[in-house]
Amino acid sequence: MEINLLPPRQFKKIKLAKLFKKTTGLIILAFFINLVGLGYLYSLNLKLGTKLDEIKNEATTGNIEEKIHNLEHLEKKVKETYSFVEKAKKINQENPLQWSGILKELVSFCGEGTKLEKISVDEKNLKEIKVTGVAVAREEVLVLKDKLEKSTFYGEVDFPVSNLTSKKDITFEFTLKLKNE
Repeated sequence: MEINLLPPRQFKKIKLAKLFKKTTGLIILAFFINLVGLGYLYSLNLKLGTKLDEIKNEATTGNIEEKIHNLEHLEKKVKETYSFVEKAKKINQENPLQWSGILKELVSFCGEGTKLEKISVDEKNLKEIKVTGVAVAREEVLVLKDKLEKSTFYGEVDFPVSNLTSKKDITFEFTLKLKNE
């Protein structure tokens, strides 16, 4: 049991003084925490500003050789693409086949687990198409082979037995000969 010998007014003053001390201590602590945080943010601002200046200088003055190399590489790719388009035009003029239909049908024959990686046409014999790809299962490759053999565009399908050596994750390759129409 507690007995209060102080008058209530003085007791309230002492209680308020203690509360004021605690509040003042918390305010001072919060002030120092904010001061440390502001110091950290200021130093971070200086570091980021310096890094930004470095990046700006590098973008305007440095790495010119790398940029020239990238431009030369891009120019080479554009020339290769142009050459490919010119070859395709020449092939189409010399042998006007329905290439879009032929290729569209070939792609449509592929199942969910089949991916064609490369389709190439023999430049000397424009009626021969070599196809390489991957399939998740042997059955996918066999279904593709059956569809190609029943196709209206392809006459002969040269399908090596080596395409069927494993049951899963098969890399396949075959040659298609277009029908004479």
